[in-house]
Amino acid sequence: MCLMLYIAAAAPIGKEGRARLTLEDLREDEVVVRQWFSLPHVMFVGVDGGCSCAFESARAETAIPYYEGMFEDDEDREDEIAVARELISLIRECFSSGERVELYPVWYDSVSNPPKGTISLVASELEARKFFFNEQFFYEVTR
Repeated sequence: MCLMLYIAAAAPIGKEGRARLTLEDLREDEVVVRQWFSLPHVMFVGVDGGCSCAFESARAETAIPYYEGMFEDDEDREDEIAVARELISLIRECFSSGERVELYPVWYDSVSNPPKGTISLVASELEARKFFFNEQFFYEVTR
């Protein structure tokens, strides 16, 4: 089972020019995820042509904040920071067409399940080293 990350913006999101991120239109079995977004242009964000498991994430019933040492035993940590850095750059690019970006990291077999809650972030405060997703929480990112 794989983690899937979906992103939505006010205008179409360019698919080209990404080092590691792969942006794809929703497949037929994924269109149900569109119901959770208020922005019109929803896409899947994969890493290296695959799923979204390369993004750091945590599974919990309530949102948990980042804390120092949270991922220190992760042998792929530097790679995950690089992927987070690229995602943060993509998020900031999306602001050229609107005031917010929406994200929904959810397991593939749960795309029709509603978010457990909403987490609000400010793009200028995002740091790749501390960036991770609370799985199945909806994210609203503003400038």
